[in-house]
Amino acid sequence: MDGKGYGCYGLAILLLILLGSCMERPGVTQTLLQVEQMMEYDADSALQLLHQIPHPDKLRTKQRADYALLLTQAQDKTFLDSLQSDSLISIATQYYVHRKDYLRAGKAFFYHGKVLVLQGSDSLALHSYLKAEELLRKTNDYRTRARIQEYIGHLYKDLELNEVAFTYYKKALYSYKSISDSLGMAHCCLGIAKQYWHKQCYDSISYYVNEGLSLIKQDSTKTPFHVFMQLLGVVAENQRNYSSAISYYQAAINTCKVSTSYPSYCMALGNAYLKQDSLERAKQYFESLLSNTNIWILAGANHHLFLLEKLRGNYLQALAYKEISDSLLTIHNQRKMGTCMLQEQHKYELHKLDLEKENLRLKMYVYLYTALFVILLLATLFFIIYIRYRKKEQEISKQSLVIRGLAENEKQLIQSHSESLKVMNQRLLCIQNENKLIKEESCVGGFYVLEALKRKQLVMEHLTSKENTLLLAYIDLMFHDFATRLKSTYALNQRNLIFAILIRLGFDTEELAFVFDCTSDSIKRKKLRLKESLKLEKNQDLYRFLLNFSFDLSEKS
Repeated sequence: MDGKGYGCYGLAILLLILLGSCMERPGVTQTLLQVEQMMEYDADSALQLLHQIPHPDKLRTKQRADYALLLTQAQDKTFLDSLQSDSLISIATQYYVHRKDYLRAGKAFFYHGKVLVLQGSDSLALHSYLKAEELLRKTNDYRTRARIQEYIGHLYKDLELNEVAFTYYKKALYSYKSISDSLGMAHCCLGIAKQYWHKQCYDSISYYVNEGLSLIKQDSTKTPFHVFMQLLGVVAENQRNYSSAISYYQAAINTCKVSTSYPSYCMALGNAYLKQDSLERAKQYFESLLSNTNIWILAGANHHLFLLEKLRGNYLQALAYKEISDSLLTIHNQRKMGTCMLQEQHKYELHKLDLEKENLRLKMYVYLYTALFVILLLATLFFIIYIRYRKKEQEISKQSLVIRGLAENEKQLIQSHSESLKVMNQRLLCIQNENKLIKEESCVGGFYVLEALKRKQLVMEHLTSKENTLLLAYIDLMFHDFATRLKSTYALNQRNLIFAILIRLGFDTEELAFVFDCTSDSIKRKKLRLKESLKLEKNQDLYRFLLNFSFDLSEKS
């Protein structure tokens, strides 16, 4: 047999080996299609059907990738604690990533992200979610796309990137509207309302909460209902409508089925009773949390009991609760630090395990290629092997050139980022200097306005709007935002606010009469009206009240 005969013989053997390794098993494809069809409405049966496939480790190519994706999906839908390793779903992502099956590829990256979240790799999970969303934009699967957008919103919220989270909750709401999924829309309304909570936009919170409640038809058995009630309680408490807040918090407690949320609802309810001066009812709810095993909840309960006993005047008992709260917070911080260390150690161990798996996979490939090389060496001529070697050498040289180009691009990118950082630091210094000049101008201007009033060189009617602003800014700077707090707390107009400030600064009746261009009797009547605005009794000392308020003390003190 000549050289050509040996070459053909070797190539035939190689083709038989490759065909044997890539051959799909008959019947499995039909089973996988059946599982995919029943996944949305009967995940338990789909999981049982997957377990009936014999020897799943011998599946190859598309069957292997489909099996990995469907098994991961079934485990997630049946709430099995099996998503701790990404080795299964990685089979699907590696297969679909280079193919144009956008639907399955998007689902594979979505579930790969869920696995990474459970492993604590939020940044990698976010990358998988974004890749999944990009792929599913090319499909009509709005349901999975909406779920991915909602999960991306959750991740950005955990990373405290609230504006980006808000954007993705809006996208998810639009996607759920496309398929008329009312429960999904309600969950998105809940996410948007929570973002408005961070912004303290209480009108928007009320709007989206009421929108979510209408979507679930006020059904208290639905999951978001108790959270909606809690948010309505927050809005009512902000409006100082403590009776309504108590009703909403009570509804959240009565419908809550999540054990981790129940203590926080009790804490909020107790706090509402505390603000309503129902101290006994508040104490009952705070004391009910003293048996909780969560250190953070326990510390909060003790802190509120400290405030309650302080209001009662039981300072010894209040001090005891305060010491317990501080001790628990110290323990919580220590445990948190320990947990962070354990998480980092866990991430290191997972990374080490992944490296070991990768090394094992590379060794298997080395063994396989070695065996193929031996077969080809025995079945083909030396010049065919030499040509293949030359081709490999050329590919390696091309890859090395590509790697060098990437390294140079990376250096240029790092250099451009460092230059941008320097420019930003310079702008920050300029802004700080401008703020410093503005504060100094406010202090000097406000001081001169005050001196002019004190020396009877200026009256209230002749003050310009800028002089009023400088005076108020100076008072805020000197007395812990005294003017701003007084105005926001008692809704004083500017004239009464300046009248109160001058009383706090020790202006007597004669000086006040000059400043406001009126008689001493008018000043007395103004003081009485000011007491009414400040909700003070007629016999209370107005100057002493304003003095205490300027040092940021409570009204009762």
